[in-house]
Amino acid sequence: MSTQHTPGPWSVQDMSDMLPDDPYWIGSEHPIAGFCSFASVRLGCTEAGELGDMKANARLIAAAPELLAFAESVEALLSHAQRNGLHLDLDKLQILQDASAVIAKATTP
Repeated sequence: MSTQHTPGPWSVQDMSDMLPDDPYWIGSEHPIAGFCSFASVRLGCTEAGELGDMKANARLIAAAPELLAFAESVEALLSHAQRNGLHLDLDKLQILQDASAVIAKATTP
């Protein structure tokens, strides 16, 4: 599957000292330019007192490439098992369906 997003790993930069309304930036390291942001978690979507929630949201967004790779691995493993005649119980079938749904959500334009 071809990557149609900025390749990971992504990280969170705390910019709250300089930009209190736009405190957490998500981006990746560029070999020449250094940290390049492509998303931020802004105030306005939450109360000012919820900076902890905002930072947690930023960390979750930054984990997206690794979470997608994990879902793809789970899907590949369970699909391979199913194709090779291994009986998957309902729990494993649900995990396969959930992984496929998450991958589709992340990769379908």
